[in-house]
Amino acid sequence: MDIVVTTPLSERANAAREAAALITAGGGQYFRALHAKPARLTEGDRIFYVEAGYVRGYGVVAAVHFGGDRCGITERWWDGAVSVWFDARSWTWIRPLPMQGFQGFRYATRDLLDLVEVVGGWLDTMPEAP
Repeated sequence: MDIVVTTPLSERANAAREAAALITAGGGQYFRALHAKPARLTEGDRIFYVEAGYVRGYGVVAAVHFGGDRCGITERWWDGAVSVWFDARSWTWIRPLPMQGFQGFRYATRDLLDLVEVVGGWLDTMPEAP
């Protein structure tokens, strides 16, 4: 089952740095550390990201690791109950959908999923919010 997470304002610069490094490398994997494992999340599901008040895109889950992980780009250790990994090449931009940021994760609702319109892939630039 798809989930939604928020990129905190304090982590946006790091997220952009990680994305740029993966693009330069021609791909690779990255992860999101969560404090609780979404019970219904499995490989092949999507993680949608809220950033600056909009759901902007998603990555497809490749693996779920229990415990924390170290970012290979920033070298920061992220504590968490679970690390959800996905391949950079699975990143998909969508037409931005308004959503307030929040902590933790939420399961994606049918109301959200029905509005998803793909507008680009991992090498494209982030679409502008309305």
